[in-house]
Amino acid sequence: MSLEPTRKSPSSDEDDSLLDADLLAIFGDTPDEDQDVSQPAPADEPAEDTEALPSFDEDTDEGVQPESLDESDPLDEFEPFSDLPDETPPAEPLQVPEQPEAIPVGDSPKVEPPRKRTDEDNYRVYLLKNLSSAHTAACIEEKLRKLTGISDAVVVYATQQLRFLADDPDARLDQIRRICMSIDPSVELVPLSHAPRNRQEFHKPGQMRGLIAGVAFLILGALAQFFLPQIPLVPMFILCLSYVILGGDILLSALGTIKNGRVFDANVLLSLATLGVIAMGAYVEAALVMLIYRLGMWFEQRTVAKHRRHILSAVDMRPEVVHRIDNQGVVHTIPAAEAQVGDLLLIRPGDRIPLDGIVRAGQSRLDTSPITGSAAPMAVAPNTPIVSGCINGTGALQLEVTHALPDALVTRILEAVETAAADSSQMERRFLRFSRIYTPIIVLLAVLTALIPSFITGDWARWVHTGLTFLVVSYPGALILSVPLALFSGIGAGAEHGILFRGGSVLESLKDIRTIVLEQYSTLSRGKLEVQSVAPVPGMNESALLSMAASCELNADHAFARCIRMAAQERNMQVVPPSRVQEIPGQGIVAMISGVTVLCGHRSLLETAHVDLSGYIPAESGTDVLVAAGGRFAGVLHIAEAVKPGIKTTMKRLRALGLTTVLMTASSSEQAEALAAQLDIQEVQAGVSPDERDTVLEETERAHGAALYVSDSASSAAAVTAVMGSSAPSALQAADLVFLTSDPQAICHAFDLSYLSLRAARQNIILALVVKLIILLLGFAGVAWLWLAVLLDTLATVLCLQNALRVLRPKN
Repeated sequence: MSLEPTRKSPSSDEDDSLLDADLLAIFGDTPDEDQDVSQPAPADEPAEDTEALPSFDEDTDEGVQPESLDESDPLDEFEPFSDLPDETPPAEPLQVPEQPEAIPVGDSPKVEPPRKRTDEDNYRVYLLKNLSSAHTAACIEEKLRKLTGISDAVVVYATQQLRFLADDPDARLDQIRRICMSIDPSVELVPLSHAPRNRQEFHKPGQMRGLIAGVAFLILGALAQFFLPQIPLVPMFILCLSYVILGGDILLSALGTIKNGRVFDANVLLSLATLGVIAMGAYVEAALVMLIYRLGMWFEQRTVAKHRRHILSAVDMRPEVVHRIDNQGVVHTIPAAEAQVGDLLLIRPGDRIPLDGIVRAGQSRLDTSPITGSAAPMAVAPNTPIVSGCINGTGALQLEVTHALPDALVTRILEAVETAAADSSQMERRFLRFSRIYTPIIVLLAVLTALIPSFITGDWARWVHTGLTFLVVSYPGALILSVPLALFSGIGAGAEHGILFRGGSVLESLKDIRTIVLEQYSTLSRGKLEVQSVAPVPGMNESALLSMAASCELNADHAFARCIRMAAQERNMQVVPPSRVQEIPGQGIVAMISGVTVLCGHRSLLETAHVDLSGYIPAESGTDVLVAAGGRFAGVLHIAEAVKPGIKTTMKRLRALGLTTVLMTASSSEQAEALAAQLDIQEVQAGVSPDERDTVLEETERAHGAALYVSDSASSAAAVTAVMGSSAPSALQAADLVFLTSDPQAICHAFDLSYLSLRAARQNIILALVVKLIILLLGFAGVAWLWLAVLLDTLATVLCLQNALRVLRPKN
């Protein structure tokens, strides 16, 4: 198939001149007969405050062509568009020339150079195998932060990661390893590159076997105590054995913690409480407390691991293997980590693109929805840059790697989510400080409760037991775990929908936002032109008008021409190739179509030809392409940048949230005001250049409050910066919020996730504190059962975990 549209040769009955004499007199000499000249894009028409041209009903079929007019005086009268002359060749369907490069139908992310971290050489990330609890993670972090030479250290229980910055990080690994083992002997440092893809493997060996054995001895000891009261040493020995089996690692951890100078530790406090009741002869209660505590820890680990896998599996698109083509053309399957920049990979139909690169052979269409959220495919051909994570269509491709696995987009997205989990929100930091005050206060209360009432009443057994019960609830474990987990749930839920938060602090910051500043060309529009409306004059239908415009623009190669041709193609228009075409620089095209002189372009083109435009009403925004045939005005095509679907719904929702919406654009005030009115945006900042952007943002924040700025680039002037569009993948390290999806409703979704996450965190705080208060009140009321206190505290932790998980599964 030829890539060039078919051209009609001049008929012997036609005049040898290209156009009629009247137009020659107006526009000057014509080019050579065989020369085709393409029209430049029409200039924007100044906006006027007038009503839009009313629509007209179509009264003829699609594909009707203009009738040949009397060539002796072609501009005298306007004839109906029907009954083509016999010499007109059969109409051909519109053929859009194929492009040597990909035609991006959807949003395609840009391929950026590899990113570099700050202090990259001194930054390390390790996985902590067998990390048992959030409490252990907090202890390790606090200890590492005090080491000389370590600038920063963060331990994230949700992702089992240790991230630290040090002067000489590799030389400090042994010291870090010793600190981890002193707090929990089972913890191991695992290099990130050696970590299993399935984190569910991280559990303590033999943990379940020990739990079962401890339960068996507990039951046996309780039976022995009931049936053999006359031999107290037998049940005591069995129950103590059960206690050691169930709580031995807790006791060892407590000893290590005391050695390191930490007394207000969960394991230390629980060990003291259980050893105290053993001293009072309550062996069953001590073993039962350890059992409940171990069951709670097991359930906590299982829930957090499931939570972690659910989140990370949704964003972990890293490939296990790739198919590399060697110099002889042989395909080898190798681990993805071994692929290097410059390697040639085979991408089979249906495969996920494994690494960022450039297509060197083959054509296909990619599903970019895993990266951009857009359902529209992206056509690719040789020399097209593509990013990892997209899914190949039906064509095989050969891809030259430009970014190895550590720098590929799929790795950067996963790292963005894991790094976000390490970012502490103000709420987390507040309750971490609160725990440092709360625990000593409750421990002091436990000591006073054990001593003062005992001296007064003489009932030492009751009040010492009550004091030991208070020790159990003196550590706010549910708060330390559930608050960051609720925020991590929000981060994970956002990542599943193409919304990447830089951390829990961003989720928390969204609650203070009062203004949404939207940059026009990245958030509101699709980045391509569209024929928004076709408005013919009475006596003309839309099909005929669009067909004539597409015929004039058939050989042109500018944006407006492609837009008109695409509109005709989408309507299955039959387009007659023009026999003659002449460009009028800066104004438009004059063409001979089936013997009729057609003018297509700017208003000035028709005015120069003395066409009566009294029926023309300019649009308030965008660009009008006017069409005249036979010297009479035929109608206008209104072309504007395509607005993303769902914008008006998004604006309505944002206003319902009490937010002020502001449009920021470099366009003129008239065009910006028209667009704002169309989309129901409250305020306009027009004519803003890139140099003025930060100043305008600061003024907007002073006028309306903290702002969320949504654009295609980050800015430090706004309280929260969000990046949306094809440049979003390159902004993972710079922006507070990154929208990999192009759907503007993701902005509302981000606010929803902020609300849900913070609500879950607040509910967890209230639940944990209420349960602890109930335990304290029960103790003062005489119900001082240690096992009941541990059970209630464990149930509170479990409920907080489940409540945090609800953020991943919102009802609406």
